[in-house]
Amino acid sequence: MTWQRRTRLGLALFVVMFAIVVAFSLRRRPAPADAVPKRQDPRAIVESGRGVTLSTQGAKEDLKIEYERSAQYEDGTTKLVGLKVELPPRDGKVMILSGDEAIIQDEAADARPQRTSAAQSQATATSSAVPQQMVVKGNAKLTSSDGLVVRAAEATYSRSDEMVRVPGEVTFARGRMSGRSRGATYDNGRDVLWLLAEPRITIAPDERGQGASDMTASSVGFARRDRYVRLLDGVRIARGAQITRADDSTLFLQPAADIIQRVELRGHSSVVTPDATPGALQSMSAANMNLGYAPDGRTLQQASLMGNAAVQMAATAGTRGRRLGGNTLSLGFAPDGSTLTTLGARDSVRVDLPAQDSTPARVIRSATLKASGPPTGINQARFDGNVDYRELQAIARQGEDEADRVVTARSLDTTTEPGFGDIERATFTGKVVLTEGTAREGSAERVDYAVNEGTVAFSSPGKTGDRPRVNDARASVAAATIDTTLDGETLIASGGVRSVLKARTQGAGKRTRPVMFRDNQPVNVTADDLESKGSLAVYTGKARLWQGRTAISAKTLTLDDDSGNLKAKGDVVSTLELEDAPAADPDDAKRRTGRRPADGTPTETSPTTITAQALDYQEAERRAIYTGGPPQPHLVGPEGDLTADRIELFLNAEGRSLERLEGYEDVALETIATDTTTVPRDGVGKRLTYFAAEEKYVMTGGPVVVLEQLPTECRVTIGSILTFYRSIDTITMDGNAGRRTQTVSSGKCPEQPR
Repeated sequence: MTWQRRTRLGLALFVVMFAIVVAFSLRRRPAPADAVPKRQDPRAIVESGRGVTLSTQGAKEDLKIEYERSAQYEDGTTKLVGLKVELPPRDGKVMILSGDEAIIQDEAADARPQRTSAAQSQATATSSAVPQQMVVKGNAKLTSSDGLVVRAAEATYSRSDEMVRVPGEVTFARGRMSGRSRGATYDNGRDVLWLLAEPRITIAPDERGQGASDMTASSVGFARRDRYVRLLDGVRIARGAQITRADDSTLFLQPAADIIQRVELRGHSSVVTPDATPGALQSMSAANMNLGYAPDGRTLQQASLMGNAAVQMAATAGTRGRRLGGNTLSLGFAPDGSTLTTLGARDSVRVDLPAQDSTPARVIRSATLKASGPPTGINQARFDGNVDYRELQAIARQGEDEADRVVTARSLDTTTEPGFGDIERATFTGKVVLTEGTAREGSAERVDYAVNEGTVAFSSPGKTGDRPRVNDARASVAAATIDTTLDGETLIASGGVRSVLKARTQGAGKRTRPVMFRDNQPVNVTADDLESKGSLAVYTGKARLWQGRTAISAKTLTLDDDSGNLKAKGDVVSTLELEDAPAADPDDAKRRTGRRPADGTPTETSPTTITAQALDYQEAERRAIYTGGPPQPHLVGPEGDLTADRIELFLNAEGRSLERLEGYEDVALETIATDTTTVPRDGVGKRLTYFAAEEKYVMTGGPVVVLEQLPTECRVTIGSILTFYRSIDTITMDGNAGRRTQTVSSGKCPEQPR
């Protein structure tokens, strides 16, 4: 076959095959059978793919439910798999509830996803019917657009009240905060999350390692929109070493951040900081508390304590810190959050200040208290209303039980060391009474107590109230002002001093007084001023000391309470009420007086008055020495009228009568006529001795001259030593120089030089 023929045959076969292929391709194809989706749950009567359920309020979406697939069952239950529920938005925040699946109980048919064809199953089904309740199971998660995430195994959402209820274990987290609980609820309408049982909330430290805390309670509620957290029943909050406890608590947060702004504690409330530095606040307790914090949310700035309130300050190891109590307390703090700078207390206020090295423990009670100070701490405080200040066991005297120093007043102002430390000065005002056991008592309108100096000053400014008064075992003193030391050794009084030296009981110790003053009776003293140190008391300015008719006055009086000595200076006037001394024996009395005293004859007393510029009484010798001049010391009494440069009186052991009288230098004596002597005697000499028991005068000098004024003449006796008696009209001369002239002139005796 030629190649031309073979070519024609090939072309013909190609045309035929092409025609057959075209013919078959143009034939009508049969329609394919519908595709049947693969069943995921054999129990489901209807299954569908991805879907969305929307609920709107007006033009806005109210609720949106998305799922990967759904299944309906014979009992009317619907299951949504791969669920995500966008709850109705509130305040610009969106909360999404998601989980592995959701169960919807039998509801109206239009509330279930609709069955779709095979072609429709590849698209998203959309419905406007929203279920009223659904139970989300498996990896249930509640997520807020502001970062809050709540996780649980199961959750139930109810559309009627917009509540999500979570049984079983729950965890949550937002920023540094995390926690867990058994059971929870979330109210979408109010944006409130409650942890129902055994909740525990932890806040992690910030980037500086600060701000960590741990909270527990029986239940906890987060009011996210209203910005507070409520902890109920058995609250415990740990912030570092600080522990806060209460029955219930509410934590108010800052508007723009989850930082504590204010805390309310209700019922059995307390805040304890075990590691507080000495002087800083260590604990607070009360029925209820309100706490205010600085912008950092950690630093305490204010605290209000109500109901049996108390605060305790930290102290060094092994010692007690200061404590303050009252029905209500208000506290203000320095920037460090632990140093008190303001303090207010009302009703049943009590401050306990523990003992220091040199000071006793103190307790102060009052109706109210206000205190303030710089950032270094409180340094001044005022107590008002029924103030009761006590220094415990501050008074310790040998042979006596320890006693408290107690001051009561209307108000008290104190200056303290920084940080409400030890009291440096205390000023009491308004009917102040100070008592130190049975040892001392004082009263005034105002008392200034300088603690460090150990002094107490009594005063009554103006004309209100009683004059200041101090009363101890020895004496009572009243004056315009009285300054004393705590040990009672020094007392300085000024302005109209009036003192009463108390009667002494038998066995009163070594203390004594001048014998002319009776121990069993009080002794009065007045003066402008008084300074008492130890056993010495110095009265100055119109000083006067008296008991009955016995009195001593001078510009200055000095009493020695140990020795019984007395000194007086300047315009001294003393009046001694002395008993007339009996004769040495009754026969001698008869010889001198012409009569024998009857048994039981009462003793008569007579005053003896001495004026001088100085008096020195020495108790050991019972001797009173009068000196000074001009003018000379001058004595007037039953003994006569005597002047001399120096006069000495010696008293008997009881101090009730005169034993002996001495006059020295330039002595001038004028006796007093008695029933048995006809005329007084007027004598001058160098020295006089009078023996009271014998009523005998002995005068010496160079010479002694005695004048006797008779009715019609003057009788003169001159000698170196002359002896005569009060009640005998004779004069005895001793020595060779004596002579007696019966009459020197008629008429009146000349004046003797005095």
